Amino acid sequence: MKVFITASLIGILSTSVLAQENAVGWNEFRDGNFEAAVAASATDDSADSLTLNCRSNLVIGGFQRQGDEAISALHEAITSCQKAIDKDPDHVIARMSYAMALGFEGKRLNSPSLATKSRKQIEQILEKNPDHALANGALGGWHSEVAAAGFLARVALGARRSKAKTQFDKAVNSGTLDIPLKFEYIRYLARGKKAERAQALQEIDTLLELKPGFAFEEMVQERAKQLRPVIEAGKSKAIKKMLDQLSPFFGITKWGTKQPAYDFDKEAG
Repeated sequence: MKVFITASLIGILSTSVLAQENAVGWNEFRDGNFEAAVAASATDDSADSLTLNCRSNLVIGGFQRQGDEAISALHEAITSCQKAIDKDPDHVIARMSYAMALGFEGKRLNSPSLATKSRKQIEQILEKNPDHALANGALGGWHSEVAAAGFLARVALGARRSKAKTQFDKAVNSGTLDIPLKFEYIRYLARGKKAERAQALQEIDTLLELKPGFAFEEMVQERAKQLRPVIEAGKSKAIKKMLDQLSPFFGITKWGTKQPAYDFDKEAG
């Protein structure tokens, strides 16, 4: 029974919402030099730098590597985020990034427990800050992705598209959506019926008019351009296929299943 989560993009990509100017390696991350960001952030053991190391490894593994190298980067990300949360349990960026990393590992291993743990990390943020735009958007993405995986996933994990709508509405109403968070909302709309797909096209057009402030925002806009004609054509299977292709760690359920699972001898709180 496959119930894996297709982990959300926004925990990695929302660079303007999740700016970390105090982290060693932030300039390299902002400019899209993620290998350099990993190297720089590894020289400092502050919660900020450990979190940036986690995020940088997620980007490298998710978009620039495959096979053992991608899994190694994913596991390095998990380790760094665990250390960051140990140092600062209230570090929102660390907890959000950790949720994404758990989601990717859960997808790779087809693990419902890791998918649930990923969701709970996001919910912990919302317990303290119910109006947190990124966390609401991330939880919306969780419900959207798991619900799209099928009936068994919805039953096993309690995901609902209606819950996704509720969370995305909260994120949208906050008025603080940046380019990556808008794209995550577009992904949700693209899975809907005709009216929602039409709204997705409008949202893409609006997104493409925005001026990117970071290297990753340019990348997200390019992905939106790729997605637009597929949505416009209106073929559900083609839309699903394109959404999968645009996701981090694309194909991980095929090429990433033979590597050992991450050793969670100690999980972040």
